[in-house]
Amino acid sequence: MILGRSSQNVRAAVLLVVLPCLPATTGCARPVDGVPTPAPAQAFPESAEELGALVVTVVPSGLPRLPDAELDPPAGPKGVEDIADYSDDPSRERDVLEEYGYRYGWERFWGT
Repeated sequence: MILGRSSQNVRAAVLLVVLPCLPATTGCARPVDGVPTPAPAQAFPESAEELGALVVTVVPSGLPRLPDAELDPPAGPKGVEDIADYSDDPSRERDVLEEYGYRYGWERFWGT
């Protein structure tokens, strides 16, 4: 198989990005001064609105966000009842969600 010059350039670019991560002896490990400690735990959002603020607003595809109210059913905050109603067996779905500790969710859509 003959590789074109552009394929060689791409391969070279990837190697240039990867090579700095490769120490002489062991993986990508690097020494750390002090004692490693975990980052402080972040609190869970206390409401669906707080959760909604954490959902991305721009997607890599560049598609526009569809307004929540223009969808049927509307997107946005979702409680147990909302999610259970999407199921063929809402009663069973409600039980499963409650068993898993579902509190609230948020739904958002992008498209044309």
